Amino acid sequence: MRTLGLFPLCAFIIPGAFAQSTCGNVQLQVTPDYGFAIGSSSGGSSYTFTLGGQTLAQGSLSQLSLFHYDNSLASTSGVAPINSIGTTFGPGKWGSAVAVTSGGGLAYPAAGNLSLTEGTIEMWIAPTTNGNTAGYSSLNTLLNYAAPNGDRLWVAESSGGGLFGSAVIAGAFIPAGTPQGLVTNWKAGEWHHIAFTYSIANNRFRMYLDGAMTGENGSIKMPGGGGTLTIGGDGYTRGLFWIDEVRISNIEQPPTVIQYDAGRPSPFLDNEIYLPLAGVSAGQLTYSAGTCGTASVAYNGNVGTDTAPIMNPNPPSTLLPPGATSVMLSVQTPSATSCAYSVNIQAQYSTMNPFDQGQGATTHAATILGLIFDPSQVNTVYVRCASAPGYLLQLQYRAMPTWQSAPFPRISDIGAGVVFQEGASDLSRYALLTDSGSVDSSLILQVHKANPHAIILYWVNSVEDWTGSLPESYYLHDIHGNRIQDWPGAYLLNMTNLAVGDYQANLFHTALVDSGLV
Repeated sequence: MRTLGLFPLCAFIIPGAFAQSTCGNVQLQVTPDYGFAIGSSSGGSSYTFTLGGQTLAQGSLSQLSLFHYDNSLASTSGVAPINSIGTTFGPGKWGSAVAVTSGGGLAYPAAGNLSLTEGTIEMWIAPTTNGNTAGYSSLNTLLNYAAPNGDRLWVAESSGGGLFGSAVIAGAFIPAGTPQGLVTNWKAGEWHHIAFTYSIANNRFRMYLDGAMTGENGSIKMPGGGGTLTIGGDGYTRGLFWIDEVRISNIEQPPTVIQYDAGRPSPFLDNEIYLPLAGVSAGQLTYSAGTCGTASVAYNGNVGTDTAPIMNPNPPSTLLPPGATSVMLSVQTPSATSCAYSVNIQAQYSTMNPFDQGQGATTHAATILGLIFDPSQVNTVYVRCASAPGYLLQLQYRAMPTWQSAPFPRISDIGAGVVFQEGASDLSRYALLTDSGSVDSSLILQVHKANPHAIILYWVNSVEDWTGSLPESYYLHDIHGNRIQDWPGAYLLNMTNLAVGDYQANLFHTALVDSGLV
């Protein structure tokens, strides 16, 4: 997951990469890692991205409502609550946040502010007190849509200390959620990004915590129209969460966007539209919001191409030996320049530490010092180069736990599943756990914190990934030449094929990096 510091997004954009129009406040920004171009505006109904006059993407604006809660209960478009009882403002993720006391309510009209077919609900939440207090063992609503017939669309903390997004249709609960016990380990004022996405077209609910998908439900139903939308209170709230930066969209945002939002360095702008920059050539990039105005940036390269300002990090994001406090890092640049780095603090190029070797060359090397060897901590190394100081390369490293012999009997669980619902305090008793990527990363880090010697292994099945794009030689066949099924529609891979071994190793590494190395 990308980890970005709390700096204004525009501060890390290449010179000239921020533009603004007086009509509708149209802006265009390039994220520091060149992953997205983000267009925004305070008005308009449609958008277009162009590069050198050629259309890259176009469509309708997707934001339905955005609440900053900076000492105001109204949305950025001026939608005021139809009912507000027991609301209070306090320190937010950015600016201020809102909490709704026990018995209170904060209600808005649902019409125009919520889609019931395709949508994404995002917000930042923080406990108002430590999560191990009694109130967090009861239901705490974060957002609720109540239809006239009693059906609902619901985002809440469960009575088990997990989080969920769900529909309740004719009394039937259809959820996607996180493992239980997470919230009980949170501290007062500890901010987390949550997102709940839903799609009738794709027949799924998805729940995300801090950028990682924690649950999916592939058999969904949605409530009907009418009714009201409440935030932070509907009879199942006790004023135990600060809520900030609530954004509701009428599209199912992809995981890459949710991942970026979870680590973004600044709050949402109005009507943000994300353009993935993978495969986009250098040139003049322009964003227009209907007839509201345009903004342009000089875009000079794309990650993964020969024009990327920083290339070929060695080692890439990975695990380090137990106790490691440093790593030898090398990078390459397309032209001769100077490079610098910082550890766990995102900084401007001028304040970073210069590389030890390669200043004024195209190959650069440094011993990166100051890494935290605690296995519950993921280190982020930031790299910038003088040739493109707005471009930010981010690498993650985590020291492995030190294996420590423990007296027998030792507790382990292979294929954790339900075991991870026990919570960090119980899980820390285990010497060995395995996970297929379904468990939230924050819970795993809490286990490492409670027991630095616990070994938690990620596993990948030797079956196809259901993309349908693998060569036939990758599959295991019977004596008749037919693929062998492990599960209906899932075919075994031939692990005696060296290419399959490489494929599985790359799949494993990608999943490990995407989980934040936990």
